[in-house]
Amino acid sequence: SKSALEKELIAREQDFKAVEEARGMAEAHADDLQHDLEALKLDRDELERKLRARDDDLNSATNAASELQAQITELLAVQSDLQRQLEQSELAMNSMVPVDESFDREATEALLARAKADIAQLEQELAVALSDVTAAQTRNAATETLMADLSASKARIEDLIAQLDALEQSKHDALRESMERNQAQIDSLSTTHSELEQHLRAELEATIESKSALEKELIAREQDFKAVEEARGMAEAHADDLQHDLEALKLDRDELERKLRARDDDLNSATNAASELQAQITELLAVQSDLQRQLEQSELAMNSMVPVDESFDREATEALLARAKADIAQLEQELAVALSDVTAAQTRNAATETLMADLSASKARIEDLIAQLDALEQSKHDALRESMERNQAQIDSLSTT
Repeated sequence: SKSALEKELIAREQDFKAVEEARGMAEAHADDLQHDLEALKLDRDELERKLRARDDDLNSATNAASELQAQITELLAVQSDLQRQLEQSELAMNSMVPVDESFDREATEALLARAKADIAQLEQELAVALSDVTAAQTRNAATETLMADLSASKARIEDLIAQLDALEQSKHDALRESMERNQAQIDSLSTTHSELEQHLRAELEATIESKSALEKELIAREQDFKAVEEARGMAEAHADDLQHDLEALKLDRDELERKLRARDDDLNSATNAASELQAQITELLAVQSDLQRQLEQSELAMNSMVPVDESFDREATEALLARAKADIAQLEQELAVALSDVTAAQTRNAATETLMADLSASKARIEDLIAQLDALEQSKHDALRESMERNQAQIDSLSTT
């Protein structure tokens, strides 16, 4: 699987890094040994230079010692010869019998003195030669010590060279093994990489196709969302208009209710006034009927009666009749006023009924607008919920991908 291949690839990369680190450490150690070897080579060159100088000094001292030894041998031979001659001369001088007076004693003494001087000079030269020989021997001892140091340095250099050769061989072997392992790992990684590349390419193609489909779907969803947004904007604008109309209708309703309350108050007042007028009219009609009946009775009595009593007061009767007529006329006027008030009350009642009908129509329109507004809010809420659900589904699908 993809995860297993990735884990194997990471493990092989870690092994390769470990091999590279080990090779780096080996190269660093080889560099240190190479540095030590260079230093030892420099020391060896210096010692060889000193050794050559000492060899030159030794050769010079040896040659000088040989020359001095030859001179010493020659001087010793001369000294021995002179000593022998001196001894012979002294022996001859001590043992000879003077037979020749011409023998030159002074010449013999002079020869002896010169021989002694030559012997003293030879002794001085011998002492100088001996000191030179001693110095040469000292230089020979130092040269031997230097040779021992040089031999030790050569042995150490040979040891380091052997170690360096062994290290170079081990480094070469390690590099060869590392290259073989790396080549094997590279081959395996190449195969794994090819398989992983094919797998990833297939997944990439599937992902691209899925992405294209998702992009198309997303574009469609965005278009739907834009349409929903436009519809929501239009719905909100329509809702604002409806809200404005609703507010206006509420104001109209409040105004109509106020007018209705005023009309109710006027209607109640008119109803009360009409009731009072109706009572007054009823009372006046009763009085009018009574007076009319009395008047008719009076006229009937006046027309049918026989004058038997001269003391009958015609004027009082006429005055009573006139007052009854005046009362009737006043009652007729009040009745006309009451009828006009009743007509006005009926007119107000008709206007009140019209106002009530308008109020009922306004209430019905308000209820219709409220229902439309509720339906619009519900549709807007449903559209937003569906849009959010689609967007969440798209987000979940993209997250899973």
